[in-house]
Amino acid sequence: MEVNTGASREQSETTETVAQLGTIVQDPDQTAATATISADNGHAEKCTATGEQGAEDGATSNLFTSEIFKIEIQNLPKYFGYNQLKKRISNHGIKPVKVKPMKGYCFVTFRNEEERLEAIEKLDGHIWKGCRLHVKKAQAKEDPMVKKRKGEEESDRGKEASKKAKVDDCEAKEEETATLSLAETVKDRVIPLWRKPYEDQLKIKQADIVQFLKSLARGIENGNKDMIPYLREQQRANKNYMCCPLDDIKQSPSLRNVRNKWSFSCGLRPDTGEKTVGFRVGRYEAGSTGVVDAYDIDIVPDYVKNFIRVMESYIRVSELGLYQAEDHSGYWETILVRTTQSRQLMVGICMRLQQLSEEDTKKEVAALEDYFTNGGGSSVAITCLYIAFTSRKQPEESSSHLQWHHILGEKTITEDLLGLKFRISPNSFFQVNTLATEVLYSTVRDWCTPTEDTVVLDICCGTGTIGQTIAKDVKKVYGFELVEEAIEDAKYNAALNGISNAEYICGDATTEVPDVVSKIKPYIYKDIVAILDPPRAGCNVRVIQAIRKCSSINRLVYISCSVHLAKPNFLDLIRPSSNKYRGAPFRPVRAVAVDLFPHTRHVELIILFERVTPSGTRAADCASNTAPSAETSGGTTLANNKLASISNGTASASNVNFAVNSKTSSVNNESPVDKN
Repeated sequence: MEVNTGASREQSETTETVAQLGTIVQDPDQTAATATISADNGHAEKCTATGEQGAEDGATSNLFTSEIFKIEIQNLPKYFGYNQLKKRISNHGIKPVKVKPMKGYCFVTFRNEEERLEAIEKLDGHIWKGCRLHVKKAQAKEDPMVKKRKGEEESDRGKEASKKAKVDDCEAKEEETATLSLAETVKDRVIPLWRKPYEDQLKIKQADIVQFLKSLARGIENGNKDMIPYLREQQRANKNYMCCPLDDIKQSPSLRNVRNKWSFSCGLRPDTGEKTVGFRVGRYEAGSTGVVDAYDIDIVPDYVKNFIRVMESYIRVSELGLYQAEDHSGYWETILVRTTQSRQLMVGICMRLQQLSEEDTKKEVAALEDYFTNGGGSSVAITCLYIAFTSRKQPEESSSHLQWHHILGEKTITEDLLGLKFRISPNSFFQVNTLATEVLYSTVRDWCTPTEDTVVLDICCGTGTIGQTIAKDVKKVYGFELVEEAIEDAKYNAALNGISNAEYICGDATTEVPDVVSKIKPYIYKDIVAILDPPRAGCNVRVIQAIRKCSSINRLVYISCSVHLAKPNFLDLIRPSSNKYRGAPFRPVRAVAVDLFPHTRHVELIILFERVTPSGTRAADCASNTAPSAETSGGTTLANNKLASISNGTASASNVNFAVNSKTSSVNNESPVDKN
């Protein structure tokens, strides 16, 4: 599923890349917040032992290009913005590759030594906001793969590498698992809780969520003082320090063969050096690029393992080499596999384009088609086969951003979910554990408390799964999604399932959601529920702002697969009203974890938020009380359709946008959206 408003704040704060020569270079050593500047004409190739000399000491062959020509600017003003800093640097005619602001100082990198020396000369001693800047050269960081090789060479000469270099956390973990077999090592990486009984796994996950809800309570207390009485009430009632009640974790119905989507890596097996399709043993940052097969991983079905074997056989005799993350050479990179409960099999092969011509790519496509039609691959029943040739530099880029080209078979697969059927394309979002997803979506439906007057806003709807599983119980479903292909799948799925009360809108949720809500007749359909199931990093803050401004949205069901990344969204929902966050805040009233990822620490967390009314009560509580309707004149509501506030049993016009009108519609078959 795609974020409706682009990259999230969390992604923008943690991603560090620099676009050069039409490619992107990833700096894996940088983990702090980094702002980047495009450099279209810069030199971006990684230096090698025989490459050009870039630093004064002549030892740049072991360093990242984005790190070699770096300066440190000290004594920055106490308060400044990144855009201010970038403008201050560019006003001196300086064009950096990357700017990384810190507290009181910053790092700036350049393409070559001449640009670095020019920056030092122009910026050193410059006065900004009363602070005299001090500029000096900064020490570059070493490439982790070169660092590993250096350690091995020193060990061969009888030196102890561990006494000469600082071992980071990743390397320490690799050393701890050195005594394990390769099969055990890859299982620890893919399904780290596989040694523990499932009951113990659930306890660990539940405890993780308890701690998170406690931390969220502290965040609420610091961010909205008006909610402190509510928090204290919740904590007394539940005898804990969580922000809301937490139900018992809902377990996965199955523990074997549970996943329906995998991304297998292509690489060399560490012990034999053979070309292998499977999972990486470790991380590149730890100096590991080895790949081990998935035959001992229980969550991978046998028929998928059979496909891996035939795909592996093809790659081993191919004239094209494996992709090497160290120098970005080679071709075979990853294999995407998607399956269904009926054993349909979708395969997407991702290759690096490198220097392949159009004729070369056509030749490879024809060879793959022949192999899976008439050759050794014909023993595996592939439903559909795709290929993607890419020149991207980040090996971990999501497969949903690739341009897939169909080779053979059907173009989609179809999955059954809660009695409905859903078409799945290569780029479609679909939860990875179908049986547990039925538990998840059933819970979401129950928490929406649907009625014949309920209107559901399915934000980040993807292929329409959540909204369509609840459509039969509500008046209307509106789905919002930024990806056009997903919207087409959602419309197709609605027609396939005979659902006529679902409408799907392709566009930015920050504008589309308020537009739809403004057309819903509040005096007829007072129950508007939003469902938000964003990507792992959460959604853009503007989506939260749009939801808050829609005063008729009284409840929000938020689904998150990474609660710590979604925490900023939760806090933005809860913040007091302001110019930035208009509309009354929400507050969490209930939470539950659903285990979609057995043998790992990951879960899907559902949190039910309800709007806070001016009196401090929940909007749902107001809606349950009997109250007169808003005053009308000529059949239209007063004060431009603003809802009426309840005072001493009489209704009067009010500027309060978030009180709940309790009038019940007598025209149940009328569309909730004005025809005009």
